[in-house]
Amino acid sequence: MGVGKHLLLPLFLFCLANSQAQEDSVYSFKYLDRSTRFAWTTFGADLLVLGGGKSPLEGNSAGEISFGPTIIPRLTIGGVHFWGHGEFYVSFPLPFLSFQNKPEGFKELEYKQGIETGVRVYPLKLKLGKISPYLGASFRLLSYEHEEGGKFYNYGEPKYQKMIFPVQAGLAYTTSKH
Repeated sequence: MGVGKHLLLPLFLFCLANSQAQEDSVYSFKYLDRSTRFAWTTFGADLLVLGGGKSPLEGNSAGEISFGPTIIPRLTIGGVHFWGHGEFYVSFPLPFLSFQNKPEGFKELEYKQGIETGVRVYPLKLKLGKISPYLGASFRLLSYEHEEGGKFYNYGEPKYQKMIFPVQAGLAYTTSKH
């Protein structure tokens, strides 16, 4: 009985080595190369422009204050899948490079977006040198916070956060693998 256990390991190693030495006719390099071209990685950069807004401000005759747009640069990593008909991506904001116009009356103002995750569907396959329309959807966190000058907050400044789900429509142009 003890001899059988000792023969099992060398037999297993022999079978493993023998199977590695044979070339698999179904999964050849040519087949794998062709069948895995349904996806490729993308890298990009963009500017997210937030339209501004209004916020209540005590002591202001209008009762609110307006602030202008915010521009946030972002880096995007994605993947085009399904032979050019779909894209999944993640965009990372670079808030240290953002431009934000702080209105008078505010000591601090933060209006920013979180990391965006989304999908785009291309009804016409992406092709080099061609324009392709797309429809998409994503989700990201919206965060707003302000501190009025001369005001003291016992528990920190007012903060508003909300998960948003933007819907997209647009055109994509693909050039030599970029």
